[in-house]
Amino acid sequence: MICEDAQTGARRACLGPRDASVDGSGMTWVARAALAALLACGSGARASSDIVGTAVDVWEEAPLKDVQVWAHSPSQDVSRFARTDAQGRFHFAQLPPGTYSLLFSTEQDRSRHRYRVLRKEDVLLRDGVTLRVDAALVEESGTMICFGGRDRDVNRSRTDWSLTPSYLGGFAVGRSTPVQGAVRSLDGLLALAAGGRTDASGAGISFHGASAFENRHVLEGISTSDPSFGTNALPLSTELLGSFLLTTGGYTPEMGRVSGGLIEATLPTDATPLVDLATLDTVEYDDALEAAKSLHGSVFGSWAPGVLEGPRASDTGTLQHLGDFGATVGGPLIPERLSFFAGVTPALSRVATPRSAQQGEPSRFTDQRSVQALAKLTYSPSLAHVLSLSWVTTPASLRGASPPVGDAWTGSGSDSTTTLMALGYSGYPGPVQVDARVGWLRQQGSDAAFPHERERLQANARTTYRLKALGAHVFRAGADAEFLRDAPLGASATSQQVGVFVQDFWDVRDWFAVNGGVRYDVQWLRDTDGGPALRLGRPFSPRLGVVLDPSGRTFSRFFAHVAKVQGPVLLGLLTPPSSRVSLAPGLVAPSSTEFLAGVELPLMSEDTLGATYTHRRLETGLRSLNRDDGGLVLVNPGTGLGADLPEARRTYEAVMLEWRRTLRFGWQAQVSYTWSRLRGNDAGLMLLSDARGVPRLVTDTEAREPDALLPADRTHILKAFGSREFKHSHRLKSVLGLSYLGGSGTPVDGVAERLPWSHTVNVHVDVRYRVDRVANASFSLDVFNLLNGQAETRLDVAGAPLRYPLPRQVRIGVRYTF
Repeated sequence: MICEDAQTGARRACLGPRDASVDGSGMTWVARAALAALLACGSGARASSDIVGTAVDVWEEAPLKDVQVWAHSPSQDVSRFARTDAQGRFHFAQLPPGTYSLLFSTEQDRSRHRYRVLRKEDVLLRDGVTLRVDAALVEESGTMICFGGRDRDVNRSRTDWSLTPSYLGGFAVGRSTPVQGAVRSLDGLLALAAGGRTDASGAGISFHGASAFENRHVLEGISTSDPSFGTNALPLSTELLGSFLLTTGGYTPEMGRVSGGLIEATLPTDATPLVDLATLDTVEYDDALEAAKSLHGSVFGSWAPGVLEGPRASDTGTLQHLGDFGATVGGPLIPERLSFFAGVTPALSRVATPRSAQQGEPSRFTDQRSVQALAKLTYSPSLAHVLSLSWVTTPASLRGASPPVGDAWTGSGSDSTTTLMALGYSGYPGPVQVDARVGWLRQQGSDAAFPHERERLQANARTTYRLKALGAHVFRAGADAEFLRDAPLGASATSQQVGVFVQDFWDVRDWFAVNGGVRYDVQWLRDTDGGPALRLGRPFSPRLGVVLDPSGRTFSRFFAHVAKVQGPVLLGLLTPPSSRVSLAPGLVAPSSTEFLAGVELPLMSEDTLGATYTHRRLETGLRSLNRDDGGLVLVNPGTGLGADLPEARRTYEAVMLEWRRTLRFGWQAQVSYTWSRLRGNDAGLMLLSDARGVPRLVTDTEAREPDALLPADRTHILKAFGSREFKHSHRLKSVLGLSYLGGSGTPVDGVAERLPWSHTVNVHVDVRYRVDRVANASFSLDVFNLLNGQAETRLDVAGAPLRYPLPRQVRIGVRYTF
């Protein structure tokens, strides 16, 4: 079992010397505290990101020398050790991205500690960033509770949201929806993010005024956005994911072509479970060493019986049952070199068809079945290089009447399969860090009414170079290329996209940082007629951000960011099921300008208070114009062939207030309030048109007034989450979590009225039993929409209710980790 010293590079045994002083349990404080941080030692470190920070005395604010710092990621298999220098500084270099646990410990001599051991959990390290984690230590004899500093990306001028293991385990999350079937996917978590709102089309969650079709989805560094519609083509179960990050504003050039939210997820490197540090004193030294070498995994299942579902306000079918189950396994194949992760989760659901839709139908049920399976190999030939190979497949079927997503039910059946292959490399072949990925995404569907075949071939690479000159610089440059094909009903439309970027993260001082750069994107489109490809214009997207920390140490953050963001033209705009679409000469891709400003202030303990102002304005829009021959032409309103159309307008302004408490002494909480206004005449180019969820084009006959309130406008959004952990014994504990999501109603077309407020209350109860040193069993109960709120959320053109919130759902879950 080997660990690497982050400063000297030396490799040594993970648990340190045995001849140090011991207490009654037979282990040193350092050995016990380090044990959980080192249980997953195995393969070499991934050269990707850094964690830096300073350890100080909490009262004197003086730097502490020789503080022992341990870093461990439950989803990785290498742990790191560092010791602070005379200025109290430490540095972990070339870490793989993931969620880390940090532990700080000091010894005045071999008989006792001078400062209390400090543990910092759920530190999310994103790929390619330098994260700063400061620690304030209190003396062992002090009477005050010790607290640690907050973690932040020292160059961050963006707004983002991540899910940590404690967050996922504390609240009712991942409700299944009719579109997803029984899969508890990442898409079901997006509504929890501050400011996120249900898109007017019903296609998903939108951010900062953009439609859900404008979001970008990334898995293992490879885009999984549907080439035709922009929605997530690979909504994996959260059981199969390692980490997750949602970015809603302040995009840097490397983040690519995105004008909505950027949803990034990774697969685990192995299935190493998180070990509770508080129970280390009962873990035997030799047993723990042996356990770290073995395979780890989980077996899980969830079930939502239809009999416990709340009454529905509309006759859109009655849930009979809904559930999923599965298993994951992973671990080292070759110690310190090769590790693997694999998982599978079948899901199934059944909905009783409404009587009005059963006429002429042989079946009275709608059955959805799916299986998600994946495997990942990670090879580390040395500490400076890592290779990964990932494979994911998700076959699914639907039988009976179509699910209740749109205005009507249709009797049909369909089969579909989505497959992803991805190969990645990260390392230091020289003084420059290199990250490169290639991937292939294929979607096939056999729906008799709308068969399709879509492909996305892509490759991306970036280089990172660090330089000390007038501060610290992190220069980054990269390129990406994609080939996309959509072939519905025998026709074929293609798109080629190429982008390059340069950027610099410049730490001018400890209290001031600047990040800036520019992207250059080009897209070539070829419609279904097979004519010459059309090159889209205006390819440059400059972006600039500043971050100010007045003290340089307290994690206060004043930031501002200005950027031009540009999205691709989706192939679904060229391949509607009923009309031929051509492209106007000189067509320009949709783009927006964004200004973002905010502040984050630390409060006592693990509390943070933040405020953010966002202004986003649509610069270039798209519209489909009716042709004389009955077809459509895609134009930019207000220019070229679209000169007779009103210029596209969409302006979003919002002020968001947020208070967060990370997990501390069993408590965690988050409260956010967003005031916003969304005006214009362009709500997006696509709407969900029928029960299959097939988007359609918005035509010129559906234009709005230039300054109208758009359908997704919600003046007020309030979200609150809180959970409490109760320890009943050394082995038994329970968790109670509550969440509230509320929002004012959306405007009603043609009248000066709004729909009523919507309120949703969710409850989570979890009982966990520790079986042995690594095995745990748990039982959970989730209740979604506890009060069964059924206020209408969308009206049709006649003013009749068209959509309601999903009714109350009770989900029972079990899990065993080993």
